[in-house]
Amino acid sequence: ACCQDTLLQPVLDANSTLGEAGSVEAVAATQPELILGIGHPNLIELHDEYTGIAPVVLPDFTATWQDQTRLIAQVVDKEAEGEAAIAAVEQRVAELAAEVEAAGLAGQEISIIQNFGGDYFAYGPTTISGSIVADLGFVRSEAQSTADNFGFIPIAAELVPGETDVPVVVGVLADMGDFFVSAFDDGLILTDDKITGDVGGAWATNTALGAWIVLDDLEALLFDRGDVANAGSAIERFDDLIATIEAS
Repeated sequence: ACCQDTLLQPVLDANSTLGEAGSVEAVAATQPELILGIGHPNLIELHDEYTGIAPVVLPDFTATWQDQTRLIAQVVDKEAEGEAAIAAVEQRVAELAAEVEAAGLAGQEISIIQNFGGDYFAYGPTTISGSIVADLGFVRSEAQSTADNFGFIPIAAELVPGETDVPVVVGVLADMGDFFVSAFDDGLILTDDKITGDVGGAWATNTALGAWIVLDDLEALLFDRGDVANAGSAIERFDDLIATIEAS
C-alpha cells in the first residue's frame, strides 16, 4: 500500500488529509509501505511522526511537475513508466497549445485564483497550472508572475477585481473541510464576457496525473470538451492517461 499513487497524485483515506488533526493515526491504520507527500512546511513539520509509520518522501514542491514525477517514479522503481507519463503529458500540451493559438487565445492573459476563506491567492508560474498555461501560450499579470509562498501568491482582496479583469479566469475551489469555497462566491470577480470556471484540487498538485487533469479542465473551460474533473472522476482520468501511454 502507498499513500500516493505510484506515479502521481495523493490518494489518502477519505476521512483524512496529511497534516490534519488525527491524520497520523489514519495513515498508520492503512499500514502503508511508503508515504509520499509534498515538501510543504505543514508536512515537513510532521515528517518525524510519519517516519515512524513508513519511509517518507516529500518532493520539493517548487520543483517542476516533470522532476517531481521522476523522483516519485525513481522511488517506486518505475522510471520508464514515469518518463512515459511525462512524454504523454508534454505531447498533449503541444497539441493543446496549437489549438489555443488557432483559437486566437495565445498571448491572452489568464488569472488563476483561489479564495481560501477570504484570503486570496494566485497560482504562480512555478505551480503546475502556472507552468502549463505558460506552455499553452497564455500570459500572466506582473503580480501573478512572481514566485512566492511555494508558488501561491497572496492577492489583497481589493486587488482581486483588477487581477481578474482578463479574458480567462480560473477559480480553484478551496477545500474548507466540510465545504468548498469558490473564488466567484463573493462577487469580486466579474464574469461577463470572459471564459470562467471552477476547478478542483489537481491544480494544486505537481505530478503527471495532476498535469493531465489540468489539461482536461482547460479543454472543458476553453473548448467545451468534456467536464471539469472532480474527486469522483480521478480514477477515470488516471485510466485515460494510462491508456494514452499504452497506445503510444
